Order: sequence, then C-alpha cells, then structure tokens
Amino acid sequence: MIVSIDDRSTDLMAEPAKKKIIWVEDDKLIGALLTKKLIAAGFDIFCALNGHDAFEAMKAMLPAIPDLVMVDLVLPDMNGFEILEKVGADPRYASVPKLILSNIDSAADHKRAEEVGAKKFIVKALSSLDDIVKEVKAQVG
Repeated sequence: MIVSIDDRSTDLMAEPAKKKIIWVEDDKLIGALLTKKLIAAGFDIFCALNGHDAFEAMKAMLPAIPDLVMVDLVLPDMNGFEILEKVGADPRYASVPKLILSNIDSAADHKRAEEVGAKKFIVKALSSLDDIVKEVKAQVG
C-alpha cells in the first residue's frame, strides 16, 4: 500500500507480491512451456537446470523464501529426492511446500516422495500444462 504524507490518501489497488517458485527441470522445452504458463498465471519463476543452480537461486532470493519448490526426479547433479531432502533439512525452507513433477511413476517413487515431504506427485505425461498450473495454485494458496 502506498501512503502519501501530504494528503494521507492510500492506493488500495497496489499489486500484491507474486508467489515465488523454485523449479528444477533439466528439459529445456518443458521448462520453457511451463514457465510461460506459470508466469501468465502470476507467479515469479526461478527455473534451475540442476540442484546446484536451485540452491544458488534460493540463496540469492534471501531473505525471501520460495512459496513452492517443484522438482523433476531425474537431474544431472542430484536427483529430485535429494534436493527435497536438503530443502526440508534447512530450517528456513522446512515449511515450504514441495511438489514433484516427473515422468517416473512407480509406487516406490510415490512412497519416497512422501518420505521427503512432497505434498504432491504429478506425472508430466498424464497432466496438461493447465492441470499443473491448477495444482501449483492449490499448493501456494
């Protein structure tokens, strides 16, 4: 809200802060398509190609923290489970919702997702971009 000292008027139409999403995806095409959709839906997206870049982005945004961490499982430097374990172990990020977006779909992976605190496991091949955006909105409120 903007307050003018001179006339004490307020701007009630001030734009609310955008929700910040850290997204770790090494497929550049999927990354570009979904990033475009999420930006159009009003999110700030920090898309990283690997775990190292994701943690660098999280450090760079401090003192702000992301509103959601979304990961693929198969990544070049560490897998998505390892990233979510590290996120959950850091007190600054422990309460941040976590979402897995992957084409791997096994019962063991779903169980492991629960163990690392993922709130949702989305199979890319079975979901439209619009479905993914709806789920992201549901996770960040």
